[in-house]
Amino acid sequence: MIGVIVLRDLLAPMLLLASAWVMPSVAKPTVPFGVRVPPERVRDPLIAEQRRIYRWWVGVAGSALVVAGLIVGVVVQQVLVPVLVVVALLGVVAPAYVRARAVIRSAKRREDWYQGLRQTVTADTSRVTRPPFPWLWAVPALLVLAAAVALGVVRYPDLPATLALHYTASGTPDRTAAKSVGSAFGLVFVQAGLTVLFCVLATSPRGSGPTSTRRVRRPAPVSTGASPRPCRACCCSSAPAST
Repeated sequence: MIGVIVLRDLLAPMLLLASAWVMPSVAKPTVPFGVRVPPERVRDPLIAEQRRIYRWWVGVAGSALVVAGLIVGVVVQQVLVPVLVVVALLGVVAPAYVRARAVIRSAKRREDWYQGLRQTVTADTSRVTRPPFPWLWAVPALLVLAAAVALGVVRYPDLPATLALHYTASGTPDRTAAKSVGSAFGLVFVQAGLTVLFCVLATSPRGSGPTSTRRVRRPAPVSTGASPRPCRACCCSSAPAST
């Protein structure tokens, strides 16, 4: 029973904590903490320092909250404990993210990181394109799904004739059902459906090709010292046309 409580209280908070900790690494390098920066500023010491501060705060404060929530969950044995821990973790992660974003934005404006640069956007609208299958994100979900199916098949013969489908806040079941494939694998079916749905959405055709943003240096104006020659075009010249 204690092992089940520990797993229940650790699963969601640890997933959220791990996702928040690795977030700066999986984000696009030119958009740290949601702030767009020039490619030459990707390795700026200020950005690296904000990543370290963010990870330190999330790691230390988040780990302390997870441990405290685990102790409270074992003592009181309430299913609402992991929910409260997740909410508290969001209260730790959000201020750290907002602070890092504000510091980088302030430095970007103060030092004018885009001085001498201009942004151009190019897009291929000639055909409908299908993005590649997101294996990097789909493989972990497929592995978890396969593990859930395998575990369910192995444990199914040993399940009791009546299964609990829902629990109250105190941990007592308030809804049950007879053992069947639907009652035992209901959540697995939902998990499989969501996995397939997100994979289909990720590979659905788009109306245009990939869009890219390029940054080119704005050339400085060149002065030759000579006065500009008047335009001879009929649409902008004030002099009468010669016959």
